[in-house]
Amino acid sequence: MRVHPLSYDEFLVFHGRQDSDESLNLYLRFGGLPFLRNLPLEDETALEYLGGVFDSVVLKDIVLRHGVRNPAILARMAEFMADSIGSPTSARNIANYLKSRGLEISPQSVLDYLAYLEQSFAVRRVKAEDLAGKRILLFAGRITVEKDVKFLVPVLKRLLGCRDDLVLLLAGDGPGRAQVEAAAKRAGIADSVLFMGYVDRAELPLVYAVATVFVFPSKTETQGLCTIEAMGTGLPVVAIGEMGTLDVMRGDHGGFMVRDDKKEFAAAVSRLLDDEKLRQSKSAEAVAWARQYRVETTTVRLARLYKVLAARHSRLLVLRSGIR
Repeated sequence: MRVHPLSYDEFLVFHGRQDSDESLNLYLRFGGLPFLRNLPLEDETALEYLGGVFDSVVLKDIVLRHGVRNPAILARMAEFMADSIGSPTSARNIANYLKSRGLEISPQSVLDYLAYLEQSFAVRRVKAEDLAGKRILLFAGRITVEKDVKFLVPVLKRLLGCRDDLVLLLAGDGPGRAQVEAAAKRAGIADSVLFMGYVDRAELPLVYAVATVFVFPSKTETQGLCTIEAMGTGLPVVAIGEMGTLDVMRGDHGGFMVRDDKKEFAAAVSRLLDDEKLRQSKSAEAVAWARQYRVETTTVRLARLYKVLAARHSRLLVLRSGIR
């Protein structure tokens, strides 16, 4: 018999709480072990209990049962999996993560350790979401309050009102994720909002390749690099035209630049979804527009700028020497 921790709804009943952002954050942080009902949901107490359960029940069992030679790697891998719940990952990604922390392990050993964790019921393998036949709205970047990713939830709900083949794929992670998850749950579209977690830059082109439209609601961008990157892969963009995004797009180049208005944003996305010829045209336009931001192009422009400034400085020196 498989016994799982409390679900979120059960957590609310057990702890006598109402559904709220605070309750969801507590559940995401401390989980659903029933004994937590007897403890204050505070870091010092709850995390000490959870750490003790993990160390004595999970780690000790796995180390003894399978003769694990390096418990530190197993513990760090378990931490990584806990931080990546609900996000696709691979043995190579985990091995690279551990290497960045000074821990060497082969992808095959990662698979072995994952099997140990699964056999001990510490983790559960979940089949990847089937995106076949789905059109993908993609956001790539850190999920933070200032990025305003939560803005996309009501946009998606409006779009789902007249089509059912659409998902919002979030490639990235950050402290604002819980807010987006809560908003999607309240809107009743949690199954249509998918979180990939952190994606290695080398794998981002693959993510762009499967997307239909790049959606970017941030109003605090300083450079608009995410928008340039998406357009460079031929992905049409719908973004709020402020700050760095405004500087980069300068209008409806490679997509649609809209105001901070959910209805207008959804309408722009809908145009691209409903008119494949328009989407293809905007895709080609995006690639052409992004060329001006390539390294080789901007390097030439920067060199020209330096020459102009150097010439002005030389003339200024001549004028000053003449005055003397």
